[in-house]
Amino acid sequence: NRQENYTQLLPILLPLDSTAASAEAEALTSAIKKASMVVERHQNSKWLDQAYYLIGKARLMKEDYANALETFKYINTTATDPDARHAALIGLMRTYIEQKAFPTALRVAELLREAPLNKDNTLAFYLTKAYLHQQRREFALALAIVEQALPLLSNNEQKARLIYTTAQLYEVTGQTSKAIKAYTLSRKNRASFELRFYASLNEAILKGERSALEKMLKDPKNAEVKDKIYSALADLALQNGNKNQGLALLKNATASSKDPRQLATTYLHLADMYYQQLGQYEQAYAYYDSCLTVLS
Repeated sequence: NRQENYTQLLPILLPLDSTAASAEAEALTSAIKKASMVVERHQNSKWLDQAYYLIGKARLMKEDYANALETFKYINTTATDPDARHAALIGLMRTYIEQKAFPTALRVAELLREAPLNKDNTLAFYLTKAYLHQQRREFALALAIVEQALPLLSNNEQKARLIYTTAQLYEVTGQTSKAIKAYTLSRKNRASFELRFYASLNEAILKGERSALEKMLKDPKNAEVKDKIYSALADLALQNGNKNQGLALLKNATASSKDPRQLATTYLHLADMYYQQLGQYEQAYAYYDSCLTVLS
C-alpha cells in the first residue's frame, strides 16, 4: 500500500514505516508469538533457525531495533544452517542501516562479501548493500551494486521499480543516455500504470521531446496527471529560456493539479521564479504561502 513519490529518488529498499507497522502490530506480534512456540517447544526442530529469523524480521519491522539486533546476532552464533546465518547477517546489516549506524553496517557487509551465499541471500545482500550506499549518498557505488542485482530478479513490478531507481541513479551520476535506456526498460517489466507514466515522462524530458509530452497531455488516460505533464513542459520551456511560457505552463499545472505533493512542488517552483528571477516579491510571497498551505 506504499504511495511512492516518483518525482524523488526512490529508495532501493522499501523504507520501514512506523505508521504501516502500527497498523499491522497485531499480526507482527502474532508472528513473533507463533515463531517463539517453535523455539520454546521444539529445540530439535529443523525449522528452529527459520523461526528465530522470523522473530528477528518481525522485530525489525516493528522497529524494535535492540531486540532485532539481539536475535540476528544469536542466529549468526548458533545456527547450524549457513544460509540462515547469512540471512541473519543481512538482517543485522539492515537493522544497523535503519539506526544510521553505517560504519557498523559496512563491517557486517565485509563479513558477507566473500561468503558462499545462495541465490536469495545474494540478491538480498546486493540490495541491502546498495541501499546502504544510497543512504550514505554514495550513488555511484549504489548503482554498481544494483546492476549486479538486476539479473537475479524475474520480470515483475519489483524489478520494474528497481530499474526505474537505476535510471534515476544514472541521472544523478550524469549518465543521461543510460538513464534514458533504463526508463524505457522499466516500462517493459510489468510496471504499474503510475511507474510507466513517470518513466515515459522522464524519458521525454531527458530527450527534450516536447511533442511526446504534448501527446501525453492529449491522452485521456493521463487526465489525472496533467499537472505533472504541464510541469515537465514548463521545465523544457525554461531550459530554452522562455520564462513567460514556462510561467504560463506552471500556472496550468496548478489549475489542473489533484496531487498535493505535485501542487506544493509547482507552487514552490513559481515562488522561486518570482523571487529569484523576476524580483516580484508580493507574487513570490503568495506562492510560498500557498506552498506551505498544501504541504502535509
